[in-house]
Amino acid sequence: MLQLNIVMQLVPPAVADALAWPLIRATVGDIRTVGLRKLAYGPNTQIARDRHIPLFDIGTMRHIGAGRIGVHGDIERFTESGVVFTDGSTLAVDAVVLATGYRPGLDEFLVGWQDVCDDTGTPVVSGGPTALPGLYFCGQFVSPAGMLREIRLEARRIAAHLREAPS
Repeated sequence: MLQLNIVMQLVPPAVADALAWPLIRATVGDIRTVGLRKLAYGPNTQIARDRHIPLFDIGTMRHIGAGRIGVHGDIERFTESGVVFTDGSTLAVDAVVLATGYRPGLDEFLVGWQDVCDDTGTPVVSGGPTALPGLYFCGQFVSPAGMLREIRLEARRIAAHLREAPS
């Protein structure tokens, strides 16, 4: 699968999505059958556009399919004993886990972060020199070809740049 993703980086994301769809369907199945929503675009477009790697854990999907994990719609509000969903259904719960994702947060400690980050605080360059002399980022862009592979490539580019830079 990793080799396929490496090759997929050579074509536009929409083309890679079209080529990957049969493999996704064979390995993960149709996620809509278990109550999950399918995005209007594919995983390679999501990586290029949103910088997120879409993951479907096969074990989790099996538990959802077997009914051991429930999938529900959007939450409208919380009650003392649970939640009310936007479709009007309710569910008594003991806990709610809020998984909000990850963001670098460089704006909280890096002076001049606006010179090297976008509006969300994510570096605009990874694996090369930035607008702040001597500052490099590595591993800041998600890659369908594997993050460790990408970090290795970026680290090599940074090292080469440092070797070429005048002292």
